Amino acid sequence: MKDARAPLDVDFDALQAPKAVLAGSALGGALALLVLPDVVPAVAQSLVAPQPKTWWYLSRASGLVAYAMLSVSMLLGLLLSTRFAKAWPGSASAFVLHEHASGLGLAAALFHGLVLLGDRYTSFRPLEILLPFGASYRPAAVGLGQLALYGLALLVASFYARKRIGQRAWRWLHFASFLVYALALAHGVALGTDRGLVVAGLVPAVAVLFFAVYRMLAHTLGETPSPRRRAAGLADRAS
Repeated sequence: MKDARAPLDVDFDALQAPKAVLAGSALGGALALLVLPDVVPAVAQSLVAPQPKTWWYLSRASGLVAYAMLSVSMLLGLLLSTRFAKAWPGSASAFVLHEHASGLGLAAALFHGLVLLGDRYTSFRPLEILLPFGASYRPAAVGLGQLALYGLALLVASFYARKRIGQRAWRWLHFASFLVYALALAHGVALGTDRGLVVAGLVPAVAVLFFAVYRMLAHTLGETPSPRRRAAGLADRAS
């Protein structure tokens, strides 16, 4: 009988991004072209106002994008090798999307913090952006986000340093993704001013918790390999 823990036999050279992702990107670009002519004048007017809110809105929007990408990455990582990922987009594609979603989340998180340097209300200085719990505005809540940012940066870097640090260290390091996700969620809830968005942010968190428990139970019962072990096998194939 074939070992259930064996890596998936996937031809990564022939792997292509799902057509649905490409179609979604094209649709997003088309919608942006339609919306930008109306949005750009309002943004320009806000930037020259006595108290411009554009920087705050940009930071808020990019923070939501970062959290969404992190949630997608977490879910894809948990669903690797399950029947859900095998049905769509496929286990191999799920691993690739898992890695790229983490990178996109990191990029959005960096923008989320750095764009606040232009906000006059919070008046962040560069050191306050970089130093955890060193901000003059809501230091505890902001600090949680800063820790999540550095943790996410470490996780993204580990994809490229896996051969150097070894498979075992890489696998254990990726268990820290749960802590990073919890910190990001706590940061958003603590600073959230819109109750509706806070509640909406809890939905993917519940999904992540559900599938984490599902994978732990499945692994304990011996039905499937752990998601990190299977991800390690997929990473070996991808390298």
